[in-house]
Amino acid sequence: MIFDNNFVPAPVGNGGTLIDAVLKLRLSQGRWTPESAAQGGTIDIDLNHDPAIKPERLTMPPSQQDLKYQAMLKGPPLTEVIFRSPESQQIAKLIIDIEKWDEEVALTYNGGRGPTLKAKADLIKMAQCDVVSKHPWATLLYMIESIPLMPVWQTDYAASWGARRIGIYVPRAVALELVEHAEFEMPDDDALVRIAMRDIGA
Repeated sequence: MIFDNNFVPAPVGNGGTLIDAVLKLRLSQGRWTPESAAQGGTIDIDLNHDPAIKPERLTMPPSQQDLKYQAMLKGPPLTEVIFRSPESQQIAKLIIDIEKWDEEVALTYNGGRGPTLKAKADLIKMAQCDVVSKHPWATLLYMIESIPLMPVWQTDYAASWGARRIGIYVPRAVALELVEHAEFEMPDDDALVRIAMRDIGA
C-alpha cells in the first residue's frame, strides 16, 4: 500500500514540521547535533500520531509553558503553536545526517553499523494507530519520502549552500527492506539509495 501524500507545512513554526490531517500524522525535526561528523550536523526526525488532528485544527493557543520558554529565548510573542493533543504519541524516529553534495542538500538515514527498519516497523504496528499501524512499512516509506518536503531544508541549508535540490538517502540494506515490504522500486544499485528528491530550482 502506498499512501497519498497529504503532508502540508505547519502554518506556524520554523518550517521543520509537516502535518497530514488525513492520517493524523505530524512529522517534525527534533534534537539537532551540530558536532556530529556530518557537515550540517545530525538531526532527529520524529513521526507522531495524534488522533485529534483535523484539517481545521493544525494550531492551538500557546500554553503557559510555551509562553515561558519563548520569553526565555527572548523571541516575539506567541499567538499560536503547532497543535498537539494529550493523545499524541511518537511512533517512529529516524536519525538523519545533513551534508552538501555539489548542488544538493543530502539527507541520509544514519542506521548505524547494521541499518534496518524492522524494529521501527514493529513499533508502528504495536502503536495501534488505525491504518498507519496496519501498514507499518508503507508508513515508514511515506515518512522517508516526505522528509525533503520540510521548508526548513531550503531556508536553513540550501540558501547558504547554493543547493538546488533536497534528497533523502538510505543504505542499500534498508532500501531492500522497503522493496520487500513497502512496494518501493529500487532506482539504482548504489551503496546509498535515493528514496526521494525535491527540486528547489535555481
